[in-house]
Amino acid sequence: MDKIVNTLKMEIYSKGGQTCYCDYYFYNGISSERGTTKASGYGYDKHSTVTSNAINKFKFLYKIKNGTKWDDLEHANLKDGSRIYGLYKTKTISYGIGLSSVLNCLKAFSNVKIKYINYGKNSDFIHLEIITTEKQLQKEIEKQQKIVDNKKSSKEDKKEAKNTIAKIKELFNV
Repeated sequence: MDKIVNTLKMEIYSKGGQTCYCDYYFYNGISSERGTTKASGYGYDKHSTVTSNAINKFKFLYKIKNGTKWDDLEHANLKDGSRIYGLYKTKTISYGIGLSSVLNCLKAFSNVKIKYINYGKNSDFIHLEIITTEKQLQKEIEKQQKIVDNKKSSKEDKKEAKNTIAKIKELFNV
């Protein structure tokens, strides 16, 4: 079972206004994806929002550590006693919770490593490594296909599942 080493690099910055941006670059040795997430407005942490939005684009790759339990909607408890705020059972990281909380959520994934973080004067850089296998990707496609085939699934869930399947096929040539 060959491991696939995926890289997710993010640059988080503001252009001086109320909007925050995160340019992300995903590469896995087969293909790549570039994009930008942005957040604006008042009353929440935009810096962490753009970061969690970029990380969430690849949530289908993450594996939750064995023994992780949720005590309510977004509080996960790890086997080692760590309590993580802001992570949903869907592997989605909440927005507006602060960058340290977003990065703390990554501890719940067994296949994600923070390679480096560089906090700069005008921008921050985060580099993640995500290890996956073809078998894991096939299981994810099967899981998403079940959602598509389930008559009780909502239109939104079916659409998201179809998009995930398409993204896996595009990024990994599966």
